[in-house]
Amino acid sequence: MAQKIPGYEAYATSLLGHLSIDMGLPGKVDKCLVKLFELEKTEPGQQVSYHISYLYAALDKADKTFSYLSKSVSSRDSSLLHIARVPVFSKYNSDPRFIEILKKIGLK
Repeated sequence: MAQKIPGYEAYATSLLGHLSIDMGLPGKVDKCLVKLFELEKTEPGQQVSYHISYLYAALDKADKTFSYLSKSVSSRDSSLLHIARVPVFSKYNSDPRFIEILKKIGLK
């Protein structure tokens, strides 16, 4: 019997969404976002906000990216520990909102 590993369903879904963006498959991206929104409601322990922000960053939707990053900070999501090195977020390196998040989590 397969066992669920907490957090990995959200991680895998966000990666699939990012690949779908790269492949030009917007319908698949939307399905991935819907899945992540469902996980956010049904699996609060998975800390899904970071993975939603990851997809929004890949879609260049800055306001939504920062909205979900703020939720990640509030929930003390450990995924944020490597955010300064994640390429999809690098476009925000000079954005004051990103700098503030880095300061809040002790990376700046």
